[in-house]
Amino acid sequence: MQKASPPGLIPDPGPPPQGFSLIEVILASGLVSFLLVGTAELLIQSLTVQRTTDDSIRVAGLLSAEAEKLRTMPAAAEELTAGEHEVELSLPGGGDPVTLRWIVEDEGTSVKKINFSLNRNGRPGRPLEAVLLLSEDLGF
Repeated sequence: MQKASPPGLIPDPGPPPQGFSLIEVILASGLVSFLLVGTAELLIQSLTVQRTTDDSIRVAGLLSAEAEKLRTMPAAAEELTAGEHEVELSLPGGGDPVTLRWIVEDEGTSVKKINFSLNRNGRPGRPLEAVLLLSEDLGF
């Protein structure tokens, strides 16, 4: 038999219920989902930036190698005659082919100015551009 509470006192409800309420579980799930989506978006963005950077480094390396080839050629080589020249190249490690254009200008009796422009075939965007000055007198 239950003991009667004295008048004016609230009966003891017993121990507090164990576990989480449905509202607490829903809020915690929503917060975890929100954080996971944000983290996934950061990861995807980071991978995209890394891929673009690696690709740009390969393109710049290819342009540098081609400029070095032209620098070591004799001044009378066909590739160093005044005018516009073009060659299609492939990137090291694969990828889209690229078109390298260069314009040779005679800046004096022994100086040549070479303007390079490297375009990615099939991809929009600004080309990579560089200028190389060659001096026969100085040997570079």
